[in-house]
Amino acid sequence: MFGKKSNPPTPVSNFAPKPVSPSPSVSSSSHTIIGESVIIEGNLVCKGDLRVDGIINGNIKAAGRLVQGNKSIITGDIHCGSADLEGTTQGKILCQDLLSVKSTAVIKGEVLMSKLSVEPGAVFNVNCQINQGKTVTNLVESAAV
Repeated sequence: MFGKKSNPPTPVSNFAPKPVSPSPSVSSSSHTIIGESVIIEGNLVCKGDLRVDGIINGNIKAAGRLVQGNKSIITGDIHCGSADLEGTTQGKILCQDLLSVKSTAVIKGEVLMSKLSVEPGAVFNVNCQINQGKTVTNLVESAAV
């Protein structure tokens, strides 16, 4: 109309963003939780941190921190980086760093650790050896002699 030339329509590109997949977790440690209703008969190995609120009849190896709930029962040996114990434990405990025994805990057996904290009210009936410049691995070897 009115003498203008019509321009051909410009094609619109069909641009759609590519889907983005979620990036892997930055944290390399894992957390495992054993709930109150869980009973484990056998050994447990955990490459990260472990929280136990249930019952374990067997040995535990946790590379990270072991946290035991106040209703939990562990019967067996424990080897861990550090531990906060609130429940009942019977067996040998080898703790690379701090073993923290809370006021609700009942601990019986043998304990080897680098550092120890026992709250008033805890039952702590153990043979105890605290690291004096040795690693816990060396403590285990010297205890076996």
